[in-house]
Amino acid sequence: MANGPPTPPPTTEAEIQDEARASAENPANATITAFASASPPSIQPDAFQATFPTIVNLASQSDFRRLIEVAENANINVCDPTTQTRLPDIISSTPLITYLVELMASTWDRKHAKVYSRAQELFNLVHQPGFFDEQLASVLTSLVSTFIHSFRQRTVALLSTAYTSLPLPLAQEYLGMEQVELLAGESGQGCL
Repeated sequence: MANGPPTPPPTTEAEIQDEARASAENPANATITAFASASPPSIQPDAFQATFPTIVNLASQSDFRRLIEVAENANINVCDPTTQTRLPDIISSTPLITYLVELMASTWDRKHAKVYSRAQELFNLVHQPGFFDEQLASVLTSLVSTFIHSFRQRTVALLSTAYTSLPLPLAQEYLGMEQVELLAGESGQGCL
């Protein structure tokens, strides 16, 4: 049948023996079978690649709760605890993962000055010419900017409950801002 689906390659011992016997009887058929078996399989996107447009859309809408839910579901659908997965070389060959882990660790350890410097490093990385994925760079830029804004707002709220006044150098460290930015925010120009 010319328009039917391709025949899968033999997998059991009996199928392999049958194919060898058929090849011995008809050498032209063996060539066709070998060529059909050698064709590359069609590449299907994995769950993350299929989910990425939804993640981009949710990030652009700042719907982070839903974004997390979608990403976690994609992770559940992909992860098999019996196998180890490896990041693609294009991702693992860049410092992207290291920068993300360092940003998370600085946030977890409440090293405020490091949080802002790590975020800036990540921002600079994704804006380098030739970054491997422009759409990913755009999403990371949006997420990091939103994260820093939220982190700064939460820090201001915590500082306002802990201090009645705060020395400028300490405010600069906690908020990751220069003196001019802090004073502009203080005077009501909206930098905070």
